[in-house]
Amino acid sequence: MNILLSFSYQRKLVWVASILLIVLLLSLYIVQVNLLTGSAFNISSLEGQLKELRESNKSLERTYMETIQLRNLDELASVMGFEKIGYVSYIKVIDTAVAQNLSE
Repeated sequence: MNILLSFSYQRKLVWVASILLIVLLLSLYIVQVNLLTGSAFNISSLEGQLKELRESNKSLERTYMETIQLRNLDELASVMGFEKIGYVSYIKVIDTAVAQNLSE
């Protein structure tokens, strides 16, 4: 009789251990799926930030190229002997005729 009780006890112990193992594995699975979902959300968010940074980088590259072109233009003008204008005076035409025939 003692052997039958111990066999029944062992059987119950195996069932309880099996159920606990299944519960542990299921909870581990749920945690892993939750972490995977969080990682996917983070990747999506980072891809959006990457897109914004690429657009910002393109804008900065355009601004940089414009600045470099203006600097090169200033250097080219100084090499060619051009100077900055200080004061502008205009010619005033009194008569409306552009040219006169003086032979008459």
